[in-house]
Formats: sequence, C-alpha cells, structure tokens
Amino acid sequence: MNQAGEDKELRDQLRREMEPVVFSEEMQTAVLRHASAPKPSWWNREIRIPVPVMAAILVLIIAAPVYGWQQAHSMKTNIVAKNTSKDAERQERIIVSAAGVFYASQLEGEKR
Repeated sequence: MNQAGEDKELRDQLRREMEPVVFSEEMQTAVLRHASAPKPSWWNREIRIPVPVMAAILVLIIAAPVYGWQQAHSMKTNIVAKNTSKDAERQERIIVSAAGVFYASQLEGEKR
C-alpha cells in the first residue's frame, strides 16, 4: 500500500514537471519528414562494431604478420642449419692418398 502511494506521488510530480514541455507542430512535421525520408544507401549507413568483435579483429590483424614472420624466421634458421651441417660434413670428409690430401667433393668429379 505504501509503495502504491509513492508511485502515485512520483507520477504526479513527473506530470507537473513535464507540463511545460510541449510537442509543437514544427516538431511533429520534422519527425514525420525524417521518418518518411528515404533510407540511406548501404554505403552511407552508420555501423557500430562491438568492442569484443573489434578486439578480435585487431588480434587477427596483428597475429597474422607475426605468425608469418615467425614462420619465415624458422625457415631461414632451418636453411642455415642445413647448410651449416652440409658444410661441416664436407669439411670432415677428407681423403688421404699417395697423391695428397683431398676433400671428397673434389674427387667426386673425377670418378672413373
């Protein structure tokens, strides 16, 4: 019962405060004109993107180049490691003969 009385008092107070506010004819015509105006084209519309969606898009935009750089760096490291290991193998394969000391790669071209 007490809450109902408070609700009525609030409604009466709001009604008293809103009495001077008048929705004039000019306002009515402006609202109707705006409502009947053609819809903007798809390109002219306002788009609101939620913050979580925008954050996900930014993470993808940043993560893609970082991932690509990481892959390129690891490929470069692998290539350098392979070349280094091949060079190490060539340096370790030394053939000693009566004619002298040779690398195996030097004698491969002279196979008989």
